[in-house]
Amino acid sequence: MLTTGLFRQPDDGDLLVRVARTLAPGFELVVAGAAPAALDGVEGVTTHGTVSPARIPDLWPGSLCQLALYRDDLNTRRFASPLKVVAAMASGVPLIATDLPTVRTLVEHEHSALLVGPGDTDGVIRAIARLDDDPALARALATHAVEAARELTWERRGEGLLAFVAGL
Repeated sequence: MLTTGLFRQPDDGDLLVRVARTLAPGFELVVAGAAPAALDGVEGVTTHGTVSPARIPDLWPGSLCQLALYRDDLNTRRFASPLKVVAAMASGVPLIATDLPTVRTLVEHEHSALLVGPGDTDGVIRAIARLDDDPALARALATHAVEAARELTWERRGEGLLAFVAGL
């Protein structure tokens, strides 16, 4: 399993720690990015600290899923552009993400990702178990996410903006 969300805020880190402790030792959790100190010494958890975006794909092979877990605050609810979600979508690895409006603009629940409520440890665990139990679902989510991510490149967004402006 690979998680690539931002975990610098206490709420994010607390959720990740609860998930890690619930999953250990049955799953390996690989954290790329800032990791809460409470993960130190948790069985099955490997932290890499800040990882260059170019190195993130090296961590994907063999991953059951990626987690993009965000806190529910004004920034992530209304204004953030969760680029890590787009990177996860393009990876070919199924994604579990926090169900927030900014994330829903990028993925569709049960089509290109599994969405869970903010801070919902049990929801994250259920989603992981679902992917583990249903490889066909995992493959379908990953496939649909890769297809959707192709439309989220800067080039495609620029083309869409130019088409919009030309239509005015």
